[in-house]
Amino acid sequence: MAHGVRSGIMSLTVSALLTCYRSRFQTWIFATAPCIIEALNQRLMHGVFGYSRWKNDEFLAAIAPLVFHPALHRN
Repeated sequence: MAHGVRSGIMSLTVSALLTCYRSRFQTWIFATAPCIIEALNQRLMHGVFGYSRWKNDEFLAAIAPLVFHPALHRN
């Protein structure tokens, strides 16, 4: 297997695509731009992941129908 090609558990779709078009996927292996790597490094060094502003009114309004759906709270 070529360097950089992912292996392990994959969805059936990706597995089938790789079987049929493996030679074409090799062109998708390229270095990430330095500015992207730097941005990721800064975010990882921050150490807080997920929704950093989860108490935001807009966020709470968006998830309220999902979290507080009556069907989820049957007694």
